[in-house]
Amino acid sequence: MFDNLNGLRDARVVLTVEHEGEPATPPRVSRWRDEIERDLARITDADLLAASGSIGRDRPIREWAFEHEGLQFRVAAYPRPEVLAGPVRRGAIAVSVGDARLVMLDESIRRALNAKAGHYGKPDLPFVVAVLPMGKDRWGADHEDIMNALFGTGGEVYQLTSTEELVSHRFQRQRNGVWNGFDGVRNTRLSACLVAFRLFPWSVPRSSLSLYHHPLAELPHRSVLCSLPQWIPGDRRLEHVEGAALSDIFGLPLDWPGEREPGDDTTEAANGGTAD
Repeated sequence: MFDNLNGLRDARVVLTVEHEGEPATPPRVSRWRDEIERDLARITDADLLAASGSIGRDRPIREWAFEHEGLQFRVAAYPRPEVLAGPVRRGAIAVSVGDARLVMLDESIRRALNAKAGHYGKPDLPFVVAVLPMGKDRWGADHEDIMNALFGTGGEVYQLTSTEELVSHRFQRQRNGVWNGFDGVRNTRLSACLVAFRLFPWSVPRSSLSLYHHPLAELPHRSVLCSLPQWIPGDRRLEHVEGAALSDIFGLPLDWPGEREPGDDTTEAANGGTAD
């Protein structure tokens, strides 16, 4: 979304952007940009300077409000100080204000995987669960979220003296993971998890898949999926192994399907812990 607006061609103004809400489908921000550009084109340089002098530079000379499936998107244009003197910097957007929230993706992923792990009894073949960490909040999971879900929430443990001087500290995981619980190793029937990061229909070549292997799986997984990037058991930790990218597998250029729709993989994908 922001790349589209940031391509605004009127170098006389800077924009501030405020947004609230999460739509189910990406808005066509290019139409909004075209409307903004048409409105600004009607303002002459003399009108711009006059407006700046009458209302002050701390107030916008023009404002727009757009709505799409619950997304409230507000844009304001301010005259650039450089209009009067000095070079004009590139990029239209000066300020962007969005929602702030605490996102605990690992908990939802953990619940979904625990429900799936024993759902099919004891299979006689390696069992792999695909995870698409995506939901209504459109915030994306990352490798740390997956590791916290599989092996337990990680954190730093500090040992202090009575005068609060640091003696030592170490990284430690809680025993609340899908594969590591209070009783030790868990869900060994779940051989691996295939995780798709920031995967949308329009972002396939720019998305990534990773295959996470259970270190002590009853039936270790070996198949064509192992040609993807993997996290495999190593010396007391999982080790990363490079693999084929989706752009190469599907033979798609990175800019497919052409001009990116606003809200594609630049919008953080989200988690409801969907596991299928």
